[in-house]
Amino acid sequence: MEKVLIFVLVLCIGFFVLLPLFRRYEDDNWVEDSKPSLNPLERKLRELHLEKENLYSALKEIELDYELGKLSKEDYDTLLNEYKIRAARVLKEIEETAQGWEKDKERNRVNEGGGQGGVDEIEEEILRVRRSRFSDLKCPDCGKQVRTGDVFCPFCGNRLGGYAKEASS
Repeated sequence: MEKVLIFVLVLCIGFFVLLPLFRRYEDDNWVEDSKPSLNPLERKLRELHLEKENLYSALKEIELDYELGKLSKEDYDTLLNEYKIRAARVLKEIEETAQGWEKDKERNRVNEGGGQGGVDEIEEEILRVRRSRFSDLKCPDCGKQVRTGDVFCPFCGNRLGGYAKEASS
């Protein structure tokens, strides 16, 4: 019985120790690997920005190592040039990918909403909802406009009952 209990305990501990190996960390949140990415271009942009940050930190480390005397002048120049070239390539790729992503977003927006017409329809719907929330009723005590389902006036706090008056236009 004790052996079974120890075995189960070891399995539980092993599960929690190995769990981070099957997950990844992205944007301050743990994300399951099985979840699909939102957009391949967005994912590529994130990876490129991460690579850019890694290259910048490597450049800082190279400069620090040279200042501390760990690198010779030749090694410093070679590494510095190599990492600067890699960083320039990554920056160029980030720019190209970002432009492609913007074009893709614009294409999707035009296809889905028909350009500006889709935005106008959404704004009209928002106005309809806002208008329907308020009625033409006024509080009999303070005279301010109240909503249809209100029991109390949100301004003066008096009970409306069925006595709210129609607002005169």
